[in-house]
Amino acid sequence: MATQIAPEEYARLQSWFQAVDTDRSGSVSAKELQVALAKGGLNYSLPTIRALIAMFDNDRTGNVSFQEYCSIHFFIMNMRNIFVQNDVRRTSSLSPAELQHALTAAGFTVGAPTFEVVARKFDKDKRGTFTMDEFVEICVHLSIARSIFSFFDTDRDGLATFNMDTFIQASIYLSP
Repeated sequence: MATQIAPEEYARLQSWFQAVDTDRSGSVSAKELQVALAKGGLNYSLPTIRALIAMFDNDRTGNVSFQEYCSIHFFIMNMRNIFVQNDVRRTSSLSPAELQHALTAAGFTVGAPTFEVVARKFDKDKRGTFTMDEFVEICVHLSIARSIFSFFDTDRDGLATFNMDTFIQASIYLSP
């Protein structure tokens, strides 16, 4: 992905990555990424950071290479753009209706009962609105859930059959 961006953006991302890679290992740990994102005003829990890493960790090391970091960066920037476009009240938070539109724009369609469960789970302050950080956390969760589900939806018809063991195995990947 990094080769598809402008040279000045590539250099900026590479410089940032090198500054974050405090142990000079060529990769960034979940803790290093969390600290660095927080410095940029993006405050995600360590489980969310680990989930983000899992989404883009192509070599399955548990750490993020520069290329993988670029993918995370563009994912977060895409989610931020979707968030801003759907924050029609300009409150730096999304109402439930705005959240539903934003999720659809991000490629996630869930039914009303599922939306209610997701909204309750990720509304940390219980105010009925969602920050950008909460929106990204929801998108990470839904993305992982979709990936896990698609593994079991062998006919690609939106249906999968689970026995209890399979359900437990799949749910482990959703747990923070």
